[in-house]
Amino acid sequence: KVVEGVPEDAIVNYARNERPSLIVMGTRGADRKDKDYIGSVTAEVLDEGRFTVLTVPAPVEVEKVLRPADILFLGNLDQDDILAVDTLYRIFGNTAASVTIVHAPAKRRFSDASAQKALQALSDFCRDNFKQYNFVTVPIDLNNAEAEFLSLLREHNYELIVVPNRRRNASTM
Repeated sequence: KVVEGVPEDAIVNYARNERPSLIVMGTRGADRKDKDYIGSVTAEVLDEGRFTVLTVPAPVEVEKVLRPADILFLGNLDQDDILAVDTLYRIFGNTAASVTIVHAPAKRRFSDASAQKALQALSDFCRDNFKQYNFVTVPIDLNNAEAEFLSLLREHNYELIVVPNRRRNASTM
């Protein structure tokens, strides 16, 4: 379906009406600023809607998108994370993959210790229920979250980035 209008508005309006299980988007805009790991349209869709968005980092080969081996999952440490992993697994579960789970809070709602405990519980649940995937957790110091996240992106060659969204601005991590 072709829809006219501002891209982020068209995507959000379409998704609100059609209720897709998953929205797949690229992560870098045409200007490719060093600090901007997601494009402005993707950021607006994440900010404006309550949709599960699967982001694909640029550049990536199409074959790798269809069979991702290395996935970054930005979790909120809540029930939506399990639903998002389940959606991811239903789409790509026939292929073994490594999934790195990072706690990406909208705001500090956990202490560092309770966040680590919740992150481990999520990882344990995922290991027990999504057998094709190897789950790894990466603790992020919430006081230095942006720098640590950017460092993680530079160190790894993630083929997919999953952001289970609950109307928070992912571009300000």
